[in-house]
Amino acid sequence: MSDHDALLAAIRQAPDDDAPRLVYADWLDEHGESDRAEFVRLQIEIDPYRRPDSDLDRWRRAVIDLHTDRPVPADFPPELHRYAELARRERDLLKVRRWDWLAPLAAVDDDYNSHLAVTFRRGFAEHVALATSAFLEAGDRVRSACPLLRRLTLYGPRDQGHDLAAMAALGGIPELELAGWITEFDARALAPSTAMRELESLTLWFGSRHDPDVVRRLASRPWDGGPGRPPAGLHLAPHLPALREVVLVQLYGGLAAETAGADPDRRANALAGEFNRLLGRPVARVERPYARRLPLNARVGYGLLAGRLRGRPALVCGGRPAFVLQFDADGGQTHEDPLDFGDRLPRPPGPRADEFDERDLLALLRREHGFEPGPVFVREFASEESGLSVRLWGNYEDVIEDPDSRSDGDDHEETCAWLSGHWMVGGNFAVVEYGNDYVAGPDGVIHSH
Repeated sequence: MSDHDALLAAIRQAPDDDAPRLVYADWLDEHGESDRAEFVRLQIEIDPYRRPDSDLDRWRRAVIDLHTDRPVPADFPPELHRYAELARRERDLLKVRRWDWLAPLAAVDDDYNSHLAVTFRRGFAEHVALATSAFLEAGDRVRSACPLLRRLTLYGPRDQGHDLAAMAALGGIPELELAGWITEFDARALAPSTAMRELESLTLWFGSRHDPDVVRRLASRPWDGGPGRPPAGLHLAPHLPALREVVLVQLYGGLAAETAGADPDRRANALAGEFNRLLGRPVARVERPYARRLPLNARVGYGLLAGRLRGRPALVCGGRPAFVLQFDADGGQTHEDPLDFGDRLPRPPGPRADEFDERDLLALLRREHGFEPGPVFVREFASEESGLSVRLWGNYEDVIEDPDSRSDGDDHEETCAWLSGHWMVGGNFAVVEYGNDYVAGPDGVIHSH
């Protein structure tokens, strides 16, 4: 074993320990790879800043990450100034050197339909996301470029389970996300595979008519979940022995399923319970992306101002007429009231005459209502009187309502990549005002129409 391979093996054996990574950085310096060494040390230093995971922590990081060339806001904690310095240098190093360090994947990235995304953590490519068909073609290159790969996300895996199960490149990865709605036949092929026996964490998307059969095939021993019986006297090892976590991602719910009542929630909970019952241990839980709190910046854009009104979270819609929406501490909408400014605010000239000037509006709100601008965090809501709604999926709601009707080929992989990478992982969400659809980012600011 070479020195390089021995150093990687030491990191693999102690993945949470910084010391082997720092030794590796020293080795890189000694072998003329100073940028790579700097990157490893930098990411070790920046990692603790990314661990606090409250809504406010995530929003502050998003503000810095999306605007690394801007000064850190004055009201941010002092330690985030150092985070901003590290984030800027991290961005610059990756911009210049990413494809030197991921050379085997450069051709994969050139293919738009691969939807390749690589996330580095503590100096190494730890998470790779890409279309299932791309992984089937380039799995060996993924493993070569990312020797310490910890998590693999496959977009649109439906009807490709048989080919996946036969891939040696799928083995030895602790965490797997099947970012799409698989069928019973996919599950039947994957369940007895070597990769599944080694898996520690499995993430599945739910909402398909195939869900009950997928649960039965994955959570049962092959003989219990399918035809045939084990030979007499055969000692059976535990099924999926390394599995400690199964995350069932329920995409259909919240505002998208408001006419369906609680049925999608009850169905998802029942499937998680059935998985645990069949496997014989409690590993499955339901995750609902639409239930998270969404950030709204002090200036969301298009006449929307967020902050606190007499100490309560509020969102002011500065159109004509103007409205104020109020929320409880958990982010649920509680009130919507019109705001009558009479002739105290001038009508701005030009094409935005249907909205008040934000600066004038903010000054009046502060003076007359004690409004203090700042970030607020809200659950999905739809306000009838103001014509405003904030929701997760934008124009993808028809897909999550009936995923079985749109489940073939490259288009399906692209849809799953957008649902995962743009809406869930990317932290984007939809702001709809009087029929106009906007997209806001994790910094709580509208960035596209």
